[in-house]
Amino acid sequence: MLKIFKKNTKEDKDKSQAMAGKKTDKDSIAHVNSTESLNDKKNNIVKTDLMSYPNALIKLLVTEKSSNLATKENKYIFKVNLDTNKIEIKGAIKAIYGVTPIDVNVINIPRKQRRFGRNQGYKAGYRKAIVTLAKGDKIEGI
Repeated sequence: MLKIFKKNTKEDKDKSQAMAGKKTDKDSIAHVNSTESLNDKKNNIVKTDLMSYPNALIKLLVTEKSSNLATKENKYIFKVNLDTNKIEIKGAIKAIYGVTPIDVNVINIPRKQRRFGRNQGYKAGYRKAIVTLAKGDKIEGI
């Protein structure tokens, strides 16, 4: 009864195919294993690059102005962490999107005072980065 809930591994699938009379080609299995190992190596490289820039980028800001900048001037706007500098932003974009930025400009947006009836508080400030890419490069998402 417990075998029902057990996940099937690759070895179990190979055994079941062999028992069913289907022949497995060892070359095709070796090819699949080699491509999996290549993909794992690529993913590890990306993961290590991302590990060196944790939480550098918060999100891609998509507004009317930012989409016009992206189409006309190939500039993308990101909301970034307050502690991040230009070098870290450039490295994070290279690691995540696979494109090398030409230029990075950073703007600190200050917090703003807000009122709701008698209650008074502040809207949080943030840091914004405008990233310029080369003509052929693109970031998907806009």
